Amino acid sequence: MRRCNPTTRDSKRAASKPPFSICTHYICLLAIICCLSCASTTSTDVPGLRETVEKFQKDHGLPGIIVYDSFGVGDTVAVADDGRAGITDSVLFQHVRIASITKTITTTAALLLVKSGHLQLNKPIADYLQGRAAYDSITIGMLCANASGIGEYFEHPAFQEQLDNDPLHQWSDEELIQMGFDRPRLFAPGTSKSYSNTNYVLLGKLIEVVTGMSLQDFFQQKIFEPLGMRNSYYPADNEGHLRQPRARGWFKRNGTLSEVQEFSPTIAQGAGAVISTLHDLIIWSREVVDGSLIGTDLQSQRLTTSPMPPNNTLGVEYGLGVSKFRGWIGHNGAFPGFQLTMYRHPVSLRTVIIIVPLYDDDMPHYGDTFFLEYIKP
Repeated sequence: MRRCNPTTRDSKRAASKPPFSICTHYICLLAIICCLSCASTTSTDVPGLRETVEKFQKDHGLPGIIVYDSFGVGDTVAVADDGRAGITDSVLFQHVRIASITKTITTTAALLLVKSGHLQLNKPIADYLQGRAAYDSITIGMLCANASGIGEYFEHPAFQEQLDNDPLHQWSDEELIQMGFDRPRLFAPGTSKSYSNTNYVLLGKLIEVVTGMSLQDFFQQKIFEPLGMRNSYYPADNEGHLRQPRARGWFKRNGTLSEVQEFSPTIAQGAGAVISTLHDLIIWSREVVDGSLIGTDLQSQRLTTSPMPPNNTLGVEYGLGVSKFRGWIGHNGAFPGFQLTMYRHPVSLRTVIIIVPLYDDDMPHYGDTFFLEYIKP
Protein backbone atom coordinates (compact mmCIF):
# COMPACT_ATOMS: atom_id res chain seq x y z
CA MET A 1 0.00 0.00 0.00
CA ARG A 2 1.41 3.35 -1.02
CA ARG A 3 0.73 7.07 -0.81
CA CYS A 4 -1.68 7.31 2.08
CA ASN A 5 -1.84 9.83 4.87
CA PRO A 6 -3.81 8.57 7.89
CA THR A 7 -5.38 10.48 10.75
CA THR A 8 -2.45 10.91 13.10
CA ARG A 9 -1.39 12.59 16.27
CA ASP A 10 1.29 14.55 14.45
CA SER A 11 0.80 14.65 10.68
CA LYS A 12 2.64 16.88 8.25
CA ARG A 13 2.39 16.84 4.47
CA ALA A 14 5.07 17.66 1.96
CA ALA A 15 5.06 18.30 -1.76
CA SER A 16 7.69 15.63 -2.35
CA LYS A 17 9.29 12.91 -0.32
CA PRO A 18 12.67 13.77 1.17
CA PRO A 19 15.40 11.14 1.51
CA PHE A 20 14.65 8.64 4.23
CA SER A 21 16.41 9.35 7.49
CA ILE A 22 16.37 7.77 10.93
CA CYS A 23 16.17 9.95 14.00
CA THR A 24 18.68 8.63 16.51
CA HIS A 25 17.76 8.62 20.16
CA TYR A 26 18.21 6.57 23.30
CA ILE A 27 16.24 3.33 23.08
CA CYS A 28 15.16 1.50 26.19
CA LEU A 29 14.51 -2.07 25.07
CA LEU A 30 12.06 -4.45 26.62
CA ALA A 31 12.29 -8.19 25.96
CA ILE A 32 9.48 -10.44 27.06
CA ILE A 33 9.35 -14.22 26.90
CA CYS A 34 5.79 -15.46 27.37
CA CYS A 35 4.30 -18.89 27.94
CA LEU A 36 1.45 -19.05 25.43
CA SER A 37 -1.95 -20.02 26.74
CA CYS A 38 -2.54 -22.04 23.58
CA ALA A 39 0.67 -24.05 23.94
CA SER A 40 0.63 -27.50 25.46
CA THR A 41 4.33 -27.50 26.30
CA THR A 42 6.49 -25.44 28.59
CA SER A 43 7.82 -22.25 27.03
CA THR A 44 11.52 -22.10 26.38
CA ASP A 45 13.66 -19.42 24.83
CA VAL A 46 14.67 -19.94 21.21
CA PRO A 47 18.45 -19.45 21.37
CA GLY A 48 19.43 -15.95 20.32
CA LEU A 49 15.90 -14.79 19.48
CA ARG A 50 15.73 -11.99 22.04
CA GLU A 51 19.12 -10.64 21.03
CA THR A 52 18.21 -10.84 17.33
CA VAL A 53 14.92 -9.01 17.89
CA GLU A 54 16.55 -6.26 19.95
CA LYS A 55 19.28 -5.73 17.38
CA PHE A 56 16.81 -5.58 14.47
CA GLN A 57 14.64 -3.06 16.28
CA LYS A 58 17.60 -0.86 17.09
CA ASP A 59 19.26 -1.15 13.68
CA HIS A 60 16.07 -0.09 11.86
CA GLY A 61 14.89 2.51 14.38
CA LEU A 62 11.53 0.78 14.83
CA PRO A 63 9.04 1.75 17.55
CA GLY A 64 8.89 -1.94 18.35
CA ILE A 65 8.71 -5.47 17.02
CA ILE A 66 6.99 -8.66 18.18
CA VAL A 67 8.28 -12.06 17.06
CA TYR A 68 6.65 -15.40 17.78
CA ASP A 69 8.54 -18.63 17.07
CA SER A 70 7.26 -22.13 17.82
CA PHE A 71 10.68 -23.69 17.22
CA GLY A 72 11.88 -26.20 19.80
CA VAL A 73 10.01 -27.74 22.71
CA GLY A 74 7.92 -24.67 23.45
CA ASP A 75 6.67 -21.38 22.06
CA THR A 76 8.56 -18.12 22.42
CA VAL A 77 7.50 -14.50 22.08
CA ALA A 78 10.25 -11.89 22.00
CA VAL A 79 9.41 -8.20 22.11
CA ALA A 80 11.47 -5.06 21.65
CA ASP A 81 9.70 -1.77 22.40
CA ASP A 82 11.29 1.63 22.85
CA GLY A 83 8.12 2.89 24.55
CA ARG A 84 6.26 4.10 21.48
CA ALA A 85 4.60 0.79 20.53
CA GLY A 86 2.73 0.38 23.81
CA ILE A 87 3.39 -3.36 23.96
CA THR A 88 2.39 -4.80 27.33
CA ASP A 89 2.50 -8.12 29.17
CA SER A 90 -0.81 -8.79 27.37
CA VAL A 91 1.01 -8.82 24.03
CA LEU A 92 -0.78 -12.03 22.97
CA PHE A 93 -4.13 -10.27 23.10
CA GLN A 94 -3.34 -6.75 21.87
CA HIS A 95 -5.27 -5.92 18.72
CA VAL A 96 -3.44 -5.16 15.48
CA ARG A 97 -4.51 -4.65 11.88
CA ILE A 98 -3.53 -7.80 9.99
CA ALA A 99 -3.87 -6.14 6.58
CA SER A 100 -3.46 -8.57 3.66
CA ILE A 101 -3.44 -11.64 5.88
CA THR A 102 -7.18 -10.94 5.60
CA LYS A 103 -6.96 -12.43 2.10
CA THR A 104 -6.36 -15.86 3.59
CA ILE A 105 -9.59 -15.45 5.58
CA THR A 106 -11.69 -14.13 2.69
CA THR A 107 -10.51 -16.98 0.48
CA THR A 108 -11.27 -19.50 3.22
CA ALA A 109 -14.79 -18.07 3.40
CA ALA A 110 -15.17 -18.58 -0.35
CA LEU A 111 -13.85 -22.14 -0.08
CA LEU A 112 -16.38 -22.86 2.67
CA LEU A 113 -19.08 -21.84 0.19
CA VAL A 114 -17.53 -24.13 -2.40
CA LYS A 115 -17.63 -26.94 0.16
CA SER A 116 -21.33 -26.26 0.83
CA GLY A 117 -22.14 -26.10 -2.89
CA HIS A 118 -22.99 -22.39 -2.99
CA LEU A 119 -19.98 -21.51 -5.17
CA GLN A 120 -17.86 -23.34 -7.74
CA LEU A 121 -14.26 -22.34 -8.36
CA ASN A 122 -14.48 -22.88 -12.12
CA LYS A 123 -17.72 -20.94 -12.57
CA PRO A 124 -17.62 -17.35 -13.87
CA ILE A 125 -18.54 -14.44 -11.62
CA ALA A 126 -21.50 -13.76 -13.92
CA ASP A 127 -23.22 -16.88 -12.59
CA TYR A 128 -23.52 -15.15 -9.23
CA LEU A 129 -23.20 -11.43 -9.86
CA GLN A 130 -24.35 -9.29 -12.78
CA GLY A 131 -23.17 -5.87 -13.90
CA ARG A 132 -20.04 -6.24 -16.03
CA ALA A 133 -19.30 -8.07 -19.26
CA ALA A 134 -15.88 -8.99 -17.84
CA TYR A 135 -17.61 -11.18 -15.25
CA ASP A 136 -18.29 -13.74 -18.00
CA SER A 137 -14.59 -14.58 -18.38
CA ILE A 138 -13.37 -14.36 -14.76
CA THR A 139 -13.93 -17.32 -12.46
CA ILE A 140 -14.14 -17.52 -8.67
CA GLY A 141 -10.87 -19.46 -8.66
CA MET A 142 -9.12 -16.71 -10.61
CA LEU A 143 -10.11 -14.16 -7.97
CA CYS A 144 -8.75 -16.39 -5.21
CA ALA A 145 -5.46 -16.92 -7.04
CA ASN A 146 -4.76 -13.34 -8.21
CA ALA A 147 -5.21 -14.64 -11.77
CA SER A 148 -8.08 -12.44 -12.96
CA GLY A 149 -6.04 -9.68 -14.60
CA ILE A 150 -8.18 -7.00 -12.90
CA GLY A 151 -6.21 -3.83 -12.16
CA GLU A 152 -5.20 -2.53 -8.71
CA TYR A 153 -7.62 0.05 -7.31
CA PHE A 154 -4.95 1.25 -4.87
CA GLU A 155 -3.11 2.68 -7.87
CA HIS A 156 -6.08 4.69 -9.13
CA PRO A 157 -5.30 8.44 -8.86
CA ALA A 158 -8.76 9.26 -7.52
CA PHE A 159 -8.38 6.69 -4.75
CA GLN A 160 -4.96 7.99 -3.76
CA GLU A 161 -6.16 11.59 -3.71
CA GLN A 162 -9.15 10.77 -1.52
CA LEU A 163 -7.00 8.64 0.76
CA ASP A 164 -4.58 11.51 1.32
CA ASN A 165 -7.35 14.02 1.93
CA ASP A 166 -9.71 11.95 4.06
CA PRO A 167 -8.46 8.62 5.46
CA LEU A 168 -11.80 8.13 7.24
CA HIS A 169 -13.79 8.24 4.01
CA GLN A 170 -16.11 5.24 3.79
CA TRP A 171 -15.78 3.42 0.47
CA SER A 172 -18.40 1.10 -0.95
CA ASP A 173 -17.24 -2.20 -2.41
CA GLU A 174 -18.57 -1.16 -5.81
CA GLU A 175 -16.51 2.05 -5.79
CA LEU A 176 -13.30 0.10 -5.21
CA ILE A 177 -14.19 -2.59 -7.74
CA GLN A 178 -14.99 0.00 -10.40
CA MET A 179 -11.64 1.72 -9.87
CA GLY A 180 -9.93 -1.64 -10.33
CA PHE A 181 -11.71 -2.14 -13.64
CA ASP A 182 -10.87 1.44 -14.64
CA ARG A 183 -7.19 0.54 -14.44
CA PRO A 184 -5.54 -1.15 -17.44
CA ARG A 185 -6.15 -4.89 -17.61
CA LEU A 186 -3.00 -6.67 -16.46
CA PHE A 187 -3.45 -9.74 -18.67
CA ALA A 188 -6.19 -11.95 -20.09
CA PRO A 189 -8.01 -13.79 -17.29
CA GLY A 190 -6.33 -17.02 -16.26
CA THR A 191 -3.14 -16.50 -18.28
CA SER A 192 -0.87 -15.17 -15.52
CA LYS A 193 -0.82 -13.94 -11.91
CA SER A 194 -0.39 -10.46 -10.46
CA TYR A 195 -1.20 -9.20 -6.98
CA SER A 196 -4.32 -7.04 -6.94
CA ASN A 197 -6.42 -6.08 -3.92
CA THR A 198 -9.43 -5.67 -6.21
CA ASN A 199 -9.73 -9.46 -6.50
CA TYR A 200 -10.51 -9.84 -2.81
CA VAL A 201 -12.85 -6.87 -2.51
CA LEU A 202 -14.84 -8.45 -5.34
CA LEU A 203 -14.60 -11.88 -3.71
CA GLY A 204 -15.91 -10.37 -0.46
CA LYS A 205 -18.85 -8.85 -2.30
CA LEU A 206 -19.64 -12.23 -3.88
CA ILE A 207 -19.65 -13.87 -0.46
CA GLU A 208 -22.13 -11.29 0.82
CA VAL A 209 -24.39 -11.63 -2.24
CA VAL A 210 -24.45 -15.43 -2.16
CA THR A 211 -24.96 -15.77 1.60
CA GLY A 212 -27.06 -12.70 2.34
CA MET A 213 -24.68 -12.10 5.26
CA SER A 214 -22.14 -9.36 5.85
CA LEU A 215 -18.48 -10.34 5.86
CA GLN A 216 -18.47 -9.27 9.49
CA ASP A 217 -21.11 -11.87 10.40
CA PHE A 218 -19.87 -14.62 8.08
CA PHE A 219 -16.29 -14.42 9.32
CA GLN A 220 -17.46 -14.38 12.93
CA GLN A 221 -19.89 -17.28 12.68
CA LYS A 222 -18.13 -19.55 10.18
CA ILE A 223 -14.44 -18.95 10.91
CA PHE A 224 -13.56 -17.09 14.11
CA GLU A 225 -16.01 -18.80 16.47
CA PRO A 226 -15.40 -22.38 15.26
CA LEU A 227 -11.64 -21.91 15.60
CA GLY A 228 -11.77 -20.13 18.96
CA MET A 229 -10.39 -16.87 17.54
CA ARG A 230 -12.28 -14.87 20.14
CA ASN A 231 -10.36 -11.62 19.72
CA SER A 232 -10.59 -11.37 15.93
CA TYR A 233 -13.20 -9.31 14.12
CA TYR A 234 -14.14 -7.62 10.88
CA PRO A 235 -14.75 -3.99 11.90
CA ALA A 236 -17.84 -1.97 11.11
CA ASP A 237 -17.45 0.55 8.29
CA ASN A 238 -17.28 3.45 10.75
CA GLU A 239 -14.96 1.66 13.22
CA GLY A 240 -11.72 3.38 12.34
CA HIS A 241 -10.01 2.78 15.69
CA LEU A 242 -8.64 -0.42 17.19
CA ARG A 243 -10.45 -1.94 20.14
CA GLN A 244 -8.66 -2.24 23.47
CA PRO A 245 -6.27 -3.68 24.34
CA ARG A 246 -4.25 -2.57 21.35
CA ALA A 247 -0.72 -1.93 20.26
CA ARG A 248 0.12 1.57 19.05
CA GLY A 249 0.72 1.67 15.31
CA TRP A 250 2.89 4.24 13.53
CA PHE A 251 3.16 5.60 10.01
CA LYS A 252 6.18 7.18 8.36
CA ARG A 253 5.34 9.42 5.42
CA ASN A 254 7.49 12.15 3.85
CA GLY A 255 10.03 11.68 6.63
CA THR A 256 7.49 12.35 9.40
CA LEU A 257 6.73 9.61 11.92
CA SER A 258 3.23 9.81 13.39
CA GLU A 259 0.96 7.60 15.45
CA VAL A 260 -2.07 6.30 13.58
CA GLN A 261 -5.22 7.11 15.51
CA GLU A 262 -7.96 6.10 13.06
CA PHE A 263 -8.19 4.75 9.55
CA SER A 264 -11.24 3.61 7.60
CA PRO A 265 -11.36 -0.19 7.25
CA THR A 266 -13.35 0.28 4.05
CA ILE A 267 -10.17 1.07 2.12
CA ALA A 268 -9.35 -2.65 2.19
CA GLN A 269 -12.54 -4.62 2.98
CA GLY A 270 -12.12 -8.30 2.00
CA ALA A 271 -8.55 -7.56 0.97
CA GLY A 272 -7.29 -6.28 4.32
CA ALA A 273 -9.78 -5.06 6.94
CA VAL A 274 -9.62 -7.77 9.63
CA ILE A 275 -8.36 -7.01 13.15
CA SER A 276 -6.76 -9.79 15.18
CA THR A 277 -4.21 -10.62 17.88
CA LEU A 278 -1.01 -12.62 18.05
CA HIS A 279 -2.85 -15.35 19.97
CA ASP A 280 -5.46 -15.71 17.22
CA LEU A 281 -2.90 -15.52 14.42
CA ILE A 282 -1.11 -18.52 15.92
CA ILE A 283 -4.39 -20.43 15.65
CA TRP A 284 -4.97 -19.11 12.14
CA SER A 285 -1.49 -20.02 10.89
CA ARG A 286 -2.26 -23.65 11.73
CA GLU A 287 -5.60 -23.53 9.93
CA VAL A 288 -4.03 -22.08 6.78
CA VAL A 289 -1.67 -25.06 6.60
CA ASP A 290 -4.02 -27.78 7.93
CA GLY A 291 -7.32 -26.76 6.32
CA SER A 292 -9.55 -28.31 8.98
CA LEU A 293 -12.48 -26.05 8.06
CA ILE A 294 -12.50 -26.70 4.32
CA GLY A 295 -11.42 -30.34 4.10
CA THR A 296 -8.63 -32.26 2.38
CA ASP A 297 -9.64 -31.80 -1.27
CA LEU A 298 -10.10 -28.03 -1.11
CA GLN A 299 -7.00 -27.65 1.06
CA SER A 300 -5.00 -29.42 -1.64
CA GLN A 301 -6.33 -26.94 -4.19
CA ARG A 302 -5.58 -24.01 -1.89
CA LEU A 303 -1.94 -25.08 -1.54
CA THR A 304 -1.43 -25.74 -5.26
CA THR A 305 0.80 -22.78 -6.10
CA SER A 306 2.62 -21.25 -9.04
CA PRO A 307 5.14 -18.39 -9.26
CA MET A 308 3.81 -14.84 -8.79
CA PRO A 309 4.81 -12.88 -10.66
CA PRO A 310 5.90 -15.56 -13.14
CA ASN A 311 9.43 -14.16 -13.53
CA ASN A 312 10.22 -13.55 -9.85
CA THR A 313 13.60 -14.85 -8.72
CA LEU A 314 12.85 -15.13 -4.98
CA GLY A 315 10.82 -18.30 -5.24
CA VAL A 316 7.53 -16.66 -4.22
CA GLU A 317 4.47 -18.65 -5.29
CA TYR A 318 0.74 -18.07 -4.81
CA GLY A 319 -2.16 -20.47 -4.42
CA LEU A 320 -5.75 -19.72 -3.45
CA GLY A 321 -5.25 -16.75 -1.13
CA VAL A 322 -1.98 -18.08 0.29
CA SER A 323 1.66 -17.45 -0.39
CA LYS A 324 4.35 -20.11 -0.51
CA PHE A 325 7.93 -19.04 0.04
CA ARG A 326 10.63 -21.68 -0.13
CA GLY A 327 8.39 -24.25 1.49
CA TRP A 328 6.76 -21.93 4.08
CA ILE A 329 3.00 -21.27 3.82
CA GLY A 330 1.28 -18.07 4.93
CA HIS A 331 0.95 -14.42 3.98
CA ASN A 332 2.18 -10.96 4.84
CA GLY A 333 0.38 -7.66 5.18
CA ALA A 334 0.84 -3.91 5.50
CA PHE A 335 -1.66 -1.27 6.62
CA PRO A 336 -1.00 2.22 8.03
CA GLY A 337 0.25 1.44 11.52
CA PHE A 338 1.35 -2.16 11.06
CA GLN A 339 3.32 -4.64 8.99
CA LEU A 340 2.94 -8.38 9.59
CA THR A 341 4.47 -11.60 8.33
CA MET A 342 2.92 -14.99 9.14
CA TYR A 343 4.42 -18.27 7.91
CA ARG A 344 4.20 -21.91 8.96
CA HIS A 345 6.25 -24.80 7.59
CA PRO A 346 4.02 -27.79 6.73
CA VAL A 347 6.76 -30.35 7.44
CA SER A 348 8.48 -29.06 10.59
CA LEU A 349 5.22 -27.39 11.78
CA ARG A 350 7.27 -24.42 12.89
CA THR A 351 5.38 -21.13 12.90
CA VAL A 352 6.95 -17.67 12.78
CA ILE A 353 4.86 -14.52 13.13
CA ILE A 354 6.33 -11.02 13.03
CA ILE A 355 4.39 -7.87 13.94
CA VAL A 356 5.99 -4.48 13.36
CA PRO A 357 3.88 -1.52 14.59
CA LEU A 358 5.10 0.71 11.78
CA TYR A 359 4.23 1.25 8.14
CA ASP A 360 7.05 3.09 6.39
CA ASP A 361 6.10 4.51 3.00
CA ASP A 362 9.73 4.58 1.88
CA MET A 363 11.15 1.29 3.12
CA PRO A 364 10.78 -2.44 2.35
CA HIS A 365 8.52 -4.67 4.42
CA TYR A 366 10.21 -4.98 7.82
CA GLY A 367 8.46 -8.22 8.73
CA ASP A 368 9.62 -9.94 5.56
CA THR A 369 13.11 -8.54 6.04
CA PHE A 370 13.31 -9.99 9.55
CA PHE A 371 11.95 -13.33 8.36
CA LEU A 372 14.61 -13.58 5.65
CA GLU A 373 17.43 -12.63 7.99
CA TYR A 374 16.25 -14.79 10.89
CA ILE A 375 14.98 -17.95 9.20
CA LYS A 376 17.20 -17.84 6.11
CA PRO A 377 14.77 -20.07 4.17
